[in-house]
Amino acid sequence: MTAITLHRPDVELAGTRAGDGPGVLLLHAGGERREVWRPIAETLARNGYRCTAYDLRGHGDSGADGADELAAHAGDVAAMIAAEPIPPTVVGASLGGLATLLALGNPDLARRVSGVVLVDVVAELAPVRVRAFLDGVRDGYGDHPLVRDALNQGPRLVAGAERLAGLPTLLVLAERSVLTEQDRRRFTDRVPHAGVASVPGTSHLVARDAPEQLTRLLLDHLSSPPVRRRRIDWLLEAGEVSDIPHPGGTLRAHLDRTADTLEAWGAPAWLVDAGRLHAAHGTDGFPAGIPGLTSAAILAAAGAEAEQLVALYGRCDRARSYPTLHTDSPKIVDRHTSEGRHVPPDQVRAFAELTAANELDVVRHSRSIATGHGPALSRLFARWEPLLSRGAREEWSAMARELSSSWA
Repeated sequence: MTAITLHRPDVELAGTRAGDGPGVLLLHAGGERREVWRPIAETLARNGYRCTAYDLRGHGDSGADGADELAAHAGDVAAMIAAEPIPPTVVGASLGGLATLLALGNPDLARRVSGVVLVDVVAELAPVRVRAFLDGVRDGYGDHPLVRDALNQGPRLVAGAERLAGLPTLLVLAERSVLTEQDRRRFTDRVPHAGVASVPGTSHLVARDAPEQLTRLLLDHLSSPPVRRRRIDWLLEAGEVSDIPHPGGTLRAHLDRTADTLEAWGAPAWLVDAGRLHAAHGTDGFPAGIPGLTSAAILAAAGAEAEQLVALYGRCDRARSYPTLHTDSPKIVDRHTSEGRHVPPDQVRAFAELTAANELDVVRHSRSIATGHGPALSRLFARWEPLLSRGAREEWSAMARELSSSWA
């Protein structure tokens, strides 16, 4: 794990970072420090995520000025989110969750978030019950200035919760939670699309009590279609792909249809995401790349497997590569350098599946391309049948029959 520092106007916040890929921001509970996230961050990093955890102000190695004001913590969360290259998923436990909700009251900030996980915290808190619970944790803690301030922020916290309407959201509850069933219902009434999960055998500090169980919940949330789609949508909107013409309307529409086709064929999530980004570096058939869609940005939005396939797809010299892919020595020849690269079987199959989905959409939406290239594409995918999924084989077989009847 790498040590990092976030410089704020009044304090420095100490943090650690691990991994590469889509970003996860881990915000601890009051009285904790970033080390509580270590086992979770290490596992997430091994699964292809970029995890960042900070000591909140007034905790651990971070500065303490302003630590008694929830607004200061919310400003820190906003700065943490802004420092991420692609909208992260924010995981906030207790104080970290309250700071997140307060920060999300800013609609511009909410657009820079791909998902939210609240760990044993909601916007509407019962002051008497919360103070009694905290006094049980540490004598007098229920009357701490930060606690008093947080409990006075009810309307602003509710405003932040209302911003969750557009965000994939998960509420994680401890088995021995300070929250009641009424609290949970009030939250889900306000955020009806939110998932809710309870972690057995835990008290309020879920990350400390059950890191493995919490990690599994986070992995499921991070890989869910709404979270993945939100990261990629942000990147595509930055590239203004909705303004680029393409057969069937716009390049954005083509990318979405290609990804939807892959999903319908049962492709894994990373391949679906590669389908939504496959034109990032341009291709033989569409040489112009998409502004801002660098390899680093794709890695941050979709992960390493998708980034590698998108890079391979963009480099491919089709005339010299396609004839080899169904042979015992498949290789991709770089259209820029003419260098050949042998590719492993799994990557060959993913490349072929992406190609089949891409070309199917183009042929469906361009009569001239169907007429000019349809016969060659039909023969290509017939040769590639051993590489393709059942869905791809069936759709290209049907397309070949349709094209054949039109030629006749």
